[in-house]
Amino acid sequence: MSDLKSRVQRAVAEKDPSLAPIFSTLGLELVDMKDREARIAMEAGINFANPMGTIHGGILATLADTAMGLAFITTLDQGDSFTTVDLTVKYMRPFFPARVSAKGWVVKRGKNLGLCQSEVLDQEGNLLAVAYSSCMALRGEAAEGR
Repeated sequence: MSDLKSRVQRAVAEKDPSLAPIFSTLGLELVDMKDREARIAMEAGINFANPMGTIHGGILATLADTAMGLAFITTLDQGDSFTTVDLTVKYMRPFFPARVSAKGWVVKRGKNLGLCQSEVLDQEGNLLAVAYSSCMALRGEAAEGR
């Protein structure tokens, strides 16, 4: 297991905002994190709504990006880190304040790059968004301090 994966799991379990600030800021919950796959969830309250009263698309994009990043972390070697290279989100329907979840998985992993996919679902299992990202593994000096 990479030290980044264990650090993320520990930070989430201990609710330590200094190790994973995005989790405490948005109220993200790590539901599951295993080989090449991760699930997260959150209560998307009215404080995340746009002027139309639906949850801002950036929140759903962040949820998808985080799930895919966690899935990619499971493929890293000890001492490695990563960065998201690009992110594409397709919104399928509006979403009003309620519980929302995202599953992210690694579709293909090469030496340096990985293609990841995510589905964002409402509490009834309706598809809200589909996302894709490319993640780049960082090694050596590029991974230091991350």
